[in-house]
Amino acid sequence: MPSPVGRLKPCPGDPCRGEGPSDGGGRREHPTLVSGAGGGESWYTRGVVSLSRRFTLAFLLIVALPSLVVSIILSTLYLSALYSTVERQSEATAREIARNIQNETDSVSLLAAALVHDSTLRSFVDQYARASGSAARLVAAEAIDAKLVSFFDYTSRIGAVVLFFKRGGDYNSSGSSTTRSRNRAISSAPGC
Repeated sequence: MPSPVGRLKPCPGDPCRGEGPSDGGGRREHPTLVSGAGGGESWYTRGVVSLSRRFTLAFLLIVALPSLVVSIILSTLYLSALYSTVERQSEATAREIARNIQNETDSVSLLAAALVHDSTLRSFVDQYARASGSAARLVAAEAIDAKLVSFFDYTSRIGAVVLFFKRGGDYNSSGSSTTRSRNRAISSAPGC
């Protein structure tokens, strides 16, 4: 069932351009509203649809499309800046880690050289290696531990030393006095 929606009755010619029938006095007749179903599309309906399409098209071209282009450009710039920042920070971190490893390696090699060339420590190690009884070994081990603890306390380092002897065997010592006392308490416990 057709709806009784009012429509304009089309006039011959285009009243918007000044064409169409006149009343004889130079005035143009305006289209009249015709209700009910019938007839084709009027110039008014076409004008409204085309105006709506024009506004939509204008919105898309003036607002939506530039916003989309700007958003794409900004996100591309932001991502490239983010990638370059992360890359620079990763390289700086890798250089810093490499520098710290090099410094630590140099420090450990200097400490090892200092221990190897310490004549007092070498004499204590020789006493330990030549000791025939357990009492002599215990005295030499105490002297070695005391020397290593003082060395590590002086250098403010924490470490352990393992001495290997030419005739076989080894000697383990931690450079920290707290670790040394803990190890001694464990080894002196019953059953060890």
